[in-house]
Amino acid sequence: MRQRANAVFLDRDGTLNVDSGYPSSLAEIELLPGAIEAVKLLNAHNLPVIVITNQSGVARGMFSEEDVQAIHVGMKQMFANAGAVITDFYYCPYHPTKGRGKYLLDSDCRKPKSGMFLDAAKDYELKLESCYMVGDKLSDVEAGLRLNMPGILVTTGEGKKQALKALNDPEQPQPTIVVADVLAAAAYIVSRS
Repeated sequence: MRQRANAVFLDRDGTLNVDSGYPSSLAEIELLPGAIEAVKLLNAHNLPVIVITNQSGVARGMFSEEDVQAIHVGMKQMFANAGAVITDFYYCPYHPTKGRGKYLLDSDCRKPKSGMFLDAAKDYELKLESCYMVGDKLSDVEAGLRLNMPGILVTTGEGKKQALKALNDPEQPQPTIVVADVLAAAAYIVSRS
């Protein structure tokens, strides 16, 4: 018998919303088709949905942590208005080479490192090996695989290029499965639970 999933981690830009390149306000957030339905499907199976996102625009001086937090409050409401619940958002504002001031840091929270996942696991008493990671970059896949989670690659955002990169280079992190979008990922997850 398959083990029931414990929670689902979703990347933000390119997975839930159009990756417009460092969005700094809610007005710049355009949800991808199927994003709300994906979260609703996971909700219907009692799976917490936790967004895990690198936000190096903070490190680069493009916007503030308060801007990121305001986007997340707004996105949570956007989903709630459609009857979908995002449990929480975690973000990493640091960058190891492009950061300014205190944000120039090789932080443990920056995917593919595990800091944000470990924080979420502690906050929500999750067994990470029973969770899933869904994203449009191989760094998302790698983050999941490092913690013994399936790493699902979606072909929205950077996903198509990243899938080709993995296909052509066996040294790259290899996705557990490649699917069209976050709704297909949600369907895969609930079919496995």
